[in-house]
Amino acid sequence: MNTRSLVTTGLICFFIAACGGAPAKSGEAQTEDAKPKISKSPDKSAIKASSGPQVTATASTVEMAPPPFSAAQIQAATKPGRTYLFRLSVPAKLPKPVLRQLRFTHVHAKGGMLTNATLTTDGKPRGAASHRPFIWTDLVQHATWPKRKTTITEATLTVPAGTFKCRKYLVRHADGHTVTAWFATALPGAPIRHLLEKAGKPLSEMVLIRHTPGNR
Repeated sequence: MNTRSLVTTGLICFFIAACGGAPAKSGEAQTEDAKPKISKSPDKSAIKASSGPQVTATASTVEMAPPPFSAAQIQAATKPGRTYLFRLSVPAKLPKPVLRQLRFTHVHAKGGMLTNATLTTDGKPRGAASHRPFIWTDLVQHATWPKRKTTITEATLTVPAGTFKCRKYLVRHADGHTVTAWFATALPGAPIRHLLEKAGKPLSEMVLIRHTPGNR
Protein backbone atom coordinates (compact mmCIF):
# COMPACT_ATOMS: atom_id res chain seq x y z
CA MET A 1 0.00 0.00 0.00
CA ASN A 2 1.53 3.33 -1.01
CA THR A 3 1.20 6.60 0.83
CA ARG A 4 -1.30 8.01 -1.66
CA SER A 5 -3.84 5.34 -0.70
CA LEU A 6 -3.75 6.20 3.01
CA VAL A 7 -6.82 7.83 4.50
CA THR A 8 -8.13 8.40 8.01
CA THR A 9 -8.32 5.49 10.49
CA GLY A 10 -10.05 7.16 13.33
CA LEU A 11 -8.94 11.09 14.56
CA ILE A 12 -7.55 11.78 13.72
CA CYS A 13 -8.52 11.02 13.35
CA PHE A 14 -11.48 13.17 12.66
CA PHE A 15 -9.74 16.50 13.23
CA ILE A 16 -6.69 15.66 11.17
CA ALA A 17 -8.93 14.87 8.23
CA ALA A 18 -11.20 17.85 8.92
CA CYS A 19 -14.09 15.69 10.10
CA GLY A 20 -14.47 13.64 6.94
CA GLY A 21 -17.17 10.99 6.90
CA ALA A 22 -20.59 10.45 8.38
CA PRO A 23 -21.51 8.63 11.60
CA ALA A 24 -23.24 5.27 11.66
CA LYS A 25 -27.01 5.37 11.85
CA SER A 26 -28.55 5.14 15.28
CA GLY A 27 -28.65 1.51 16.43
CA GLU A 28 -26.38 0.33 13.62
CA ALA A 29 -23.42 -1.83 14.68
CA GLN A 30 -20.03 -0.54 13.62
CA THR A 31 -17.92 -2.95 11.60
CA GLU A 32 -14.23 -3.45 12.27
CA ASP A 33 -13.10 -2.04 8.97
CA ALA A 34 -15.91 0.44 8.31
CA LYS A 35 -14.08 3.68 9.03
CA PRO A 36 -15.24 7.14 7.99
CA LYS A 37 -14.14 8.37 4.57
CA ILE A 38 -12.34 11.62 3.91
CA SER A 39 -14.03 14.09 1.63
CA LYS A 40 -12.02 15.83 -1.04
CA SER A 41 -10.36 19.08 0.00
CA PRO A 42 -8.22 21.69 -1.73
CA ASP A 43 -5.12 20.45 0.07
CA LYS A 44 -2.68 18.34 -1.88
CA SER A 45 -3.17 14.58 -1.69
CA ALA A 46 0.10 14.20 0.16
CA ILE A 47 -1.34 16.04 3.13
CA LYS A 48 -4.22 13.55 3.32
CA ALA A 49 -1.66 10.80 3.99
CA SER A 50 -1.49 11.85 7.61
CA SER A 51 -4.06 9.49 8.98
CA GLY A 52 -3.83 5.78 8.21
CA PRO A 53 -4.46 2.89 5.86
CA GLN A 54 -7.63 2.58 3.84
CA VAL A 55 -9.59 -0.57 4.53
CA THR A 56 -12.61 -2.32 3.09
CA ALA A 57 -15.86 -2.71 5.02
CA THR A 58 -16.89 -6.21 6.10
CA ALA A 59 -20.19 -7.58 7.30
CA SER A 60 -18.86 -8.86 10.63
CA THR A 61 -19.16 -6.73 13.72
CA VAL A 62 -16.49 -6.50 16.40
CA GLU A 63 -16.07 -5.05 19.84
CA MET A 64 -14.69 -1.52 19.69
CA ALA A 65 -12.17 -0.01 22.09
CA PRO A 66 -13.52 2.75 24.32
CA PRO A 67 -12.97 6.17 22.72
CA PRO A 68 -10.77 8.70 24.54
CA PHE A 69 -13.68 11.12 25.09
CA SER A 70 -17.45 11.16 24.93
CA ALA A 71 -19.41 13.53 22.71
CA ALA A 72 -20.50 15.44 25.82
CA GLN A 73 -16.89 15.90 26.96
CA ILE A 74 -15.79 17.22 23.58
CA GLN A 75 -18.78 19.54 23.36
CA ALA A 76 -18.14 20.95 26.85
CA ALA A 77 -14.52 21.70 25.93
CA THR A 78 -15.33 23.31 22.57
CA LYS A 79 -16.46 26.92 22.25
CA PRO A 80 -16.54 29.13 19.14
CA GLY A 81 -13.01 29.97 18.09
CA ARG A 82 -11.37 26.88 19.56
CA THR A 83 -8.28 26.39 17.40
CA TYR A 84 -5.63 23.72 16.98
CA LEU A 85 -2.36 24.39 15.17
CA PHE A 86 -0.43 21.27 14.19
CA ARG A 87 2.88 20.66 12.46
CA LEU A 88 2.40 18.02 9.76
CA SER A 89 5.27 15.97 8.33
CA VAL A 90 4.89 13.50 5.45
CA PRO A 91 8.52 12.72 4.50
CA ALA A 92 7.77 10.81 1.30
CA LYS A 93 5.47 13.47 -0.16
CA LEU A 94 6.26 16.86 1.34
CA PRO A 95 9.76 18.34 1.04
CA LYS A 96 9.32 20.06 4.40
CA PRO A 97 6.67 20.18 7.14
CA VAL A 98 3.56 22.34 6.86
CA LEU A 99 1.12 23.64 9.46
CA ARG A 100 -2.48 22.44 9.73
CA GLN A 101 -4.92 24.81 11.44
CA LEU A 102 -8.30 23.51 12.62
CA ARG A 103 -10.79 26.07 13.95
CA PHE A 104 -14.31 25.67 15.29
CA THR A 105 -15.97 28.70 13.74
CA HIS A 106 -19.48 27.85 14.98
CA VAL A 107 -20.79 25.44 17.60
CA HIS A 108 -24.30 24.57 18.76
CA ALA A 109 -26.09 21.84 20.70
CA LYS A 110 -25.83 19.25 17.92
CA GLY A 111 -22.49 20.17 16.32
CA GLY A 112 -21.07 23.08 14.38
CA MET A 113 -18.68 24.13 11.63
CA LEU A 114 -14.97 23.29 11.39
CA THR A 115 -12.54 25.26 9.22
CA ASN A 116 -9.42 23.48 8.03
CA ALA A 117 -6.48 25.42 6.60
CA THR A 118 -2.98 24.41 5.54
CA LEU A 119 -0.19 26.94 6.10
CA THR A 120 3.50 27.20 5.42
CA THR A 121 5.73 27.09 8.50
CA ASP A 122 5.88 30.90 8.48
CA GLY A 123 2.08 31.12 8.60
CA LYS A 124 1.22 31.86 4.98
CA PRO A 125 -1.88 30.15 3.48
CA ARG A 126 -1.17 27.11 1.33
CA GLY A 127 -4.28 26.83 -0.79
CA ALA A 128 -7.85 27.66 0.16
CA ALA A 129 -9.32 26.71 3.52
CA SER A 130 -12.19 24.20 3.65
CA HIS A 131 -15.31 24.37 5.82
CA ARG A 132 -17.24 21.33 7.03
CA PRO A 133 -20.27 20.89 9.27
CA PHE A 134 -20.07 18.19 11.94
CA ILE A 135 -22.10 16.67 14.74
CA TRP A 136 -20.57 15.82 18.11
CA THR A 137 -20.97 12.08 17.70
CA ASP A 138 -18.86 12.28 14.51
CA LEU A 139 -15.94 13.36 16.65
CA VAL A 140 -16.25 10.28 18.84
CA GLN A 141 -16.56 7.78 15.99
CA HIS A 142 -13.48 9.15 14.24
CA ALA A 143 -11.42 8.20 17.30
CA THR A 144 -12.73 4.64 17.69
CA TRP A 145 -10.81 1.50 16.70
CA PRO A 146 -11.36 -2.28 17.02
CA LYS A 147 -10.56 -3.39 20.55
CA ARG A 148 -8.47 -6.39 19.52
CA LYS A 149 -6.16 -4.13 17.49
CA THR A 150 -5.88 -1.38 20.11
CA THR A 151 -3.68 -1.01 23.19
CA ILE A 152 -4.51 1.87 25.53
CA THR A 153 -2.02 3.07 28.13
CA GLU A 154 -1.39 6.17 30.24
CA ALA A 155 1.48 8.44 29.26
CA THR A 156 2.93 11.91 29.74
CA LEU A 157 3.94 13.68 26.55
CA THR A 158 5.69 16.97 25.86
CA VAL A 159 4.91 18.74 22.59
CA PRO A 160 5.48 22.38 21.58
CA ALA A 161 2.06 23.24 23.05
CA GLY A 162 3.09 21.96 26.50
CA THR A 163 3.34 18.85 28.67
CA PHE A 164 0.18 16.77 29.07
CA LYS A 165 -1.07 13.62 30.75
CA CYS A 166 -2.45 11.46 27.95
CA ARG A 167 -4.28 8.33 26.96
CA LYS A 168 -2.05 6.70 24.40
CA TYR A 169 -3.72 4.59 21.71
CA LEU A 170 -1.58 2.13 19.75
CA VAL A 171 -3.47 0.54 16.84
CA ARG A 172 -1.85 -2.31 14.92
CA HIS A 173 -3.27 -3.11 11.47
CA ALA A 174 -2.88 -6.45 9.72
CA ASP A 175 -1.00 -4.91 6.79
CA GLY A 176 1.82 -3.74 9.08
CA HIS A 177 0.69 -0.14 9.56
CA THR A 178 0.51 1.20 13.10
CA VAL A 179 -1.23 4.32 14.32
CA THR A 180 -0.23 5.90 17.62
CA ALA A 181 -2.34 8.75 18.99
CA TRP A 182 -1.85 10.65 22.23
CA PHE A 183 -5.01 12.28 23.64
CA ALA A 184 -4.42 14.86 26.38
CA THR A 185 -6.94 14.28 29.17
CA ALA A 186 -7.12 18.05 29.79
CA LEU A 187 -8.01 18.77 26.12
CA PRO A 188 -10.99 16.62 25.09
CA GLY A 189 -10.92 16.46 21.31
CA ALA A 190 -8.09 15.90 18.85
CA PRO A 191 -4.89 14.04 19.74
CA ILE A 192 -1.91 16.22 20.58
CA ARG A 193 0.31 13.89 18.56
CA HIS A 194 -0.59 11.42 15.81
CA LEU A 195 1.99 9.08 14.25
CA LEU A 196 1.54 6.70 11.31
CA GLU A 197 4.25 4.08 10.72
CA LYS A 198 4.87 0.94 8.73
CA ALA A 199 7.56 -1.56 9.74
CA GLY A 200 8.92 1.03 12.15
CA LYS A 201 9.28 3.69 9.44
CA PRO A 202 7.42 6.98 10.02
CA LEU A 203 5.02 7.79 7.17
CA SER A 204 3.37 10.86 8.70
CA GLU A 205 3.27 12.75 11.96
CA MET A 206 1.16 15.57 13.38
CA VAL A 207 2.20 17.40 16.55
CA LEU A 208 0.28 20.11 18.40
CA ILE A 209 2.05 23.45 18.25
CA ARG A 210 -0.65 25.58 19.87
CA HIS A 211 -4.15 25.21 21.26
CA THR A 212 -6.55 28.14 21.77
CA PRO A 213 -9.64 27.30 23.86
CA GLY A 214 -12.08 29.74 22.23
CA ASN A 215 -14.68 32.05 23.77
CA ARG A 216 -16.46 30.77 26.87
